[in-house]
Amino acid sequence: MARKKDKTLIEEAIENIRADRASAADVLERLISGVSSTTDFRDVAVSCTKALETLQRSNEQLVKLATAKTVQVDEEDFSLSKEEEQKLFEDLKKPIN
Repeated sequence: MARKKDKTLIEEAIENIRADRASAADVLERLISGVSSTTDFRDVAVSCTKALETLQRSNEQLVKLATAKTVQVDEEDFSLSKEEEQKLFEDLKKPIN
């Protein structure tokens, strides 16, 4: 149950990150297309900076989530089933000839 909840939370976070990225990219595109001179650019530079910072944070969040998921999958790959554990234990108890 907890794993399903974790997956749902991760999926929701990824959806939110993607929506934020799309919104920030849209704002940035509109700001850039609206700039017609150096003076105009100076006026909107702060807004452009904030939009780019939002994109950067979203990228960092995606990387952290992907890394966390990869680590989780790697840890799961090394776990043994009960049958495998029992067989290994039995093999260890056998005398070496």
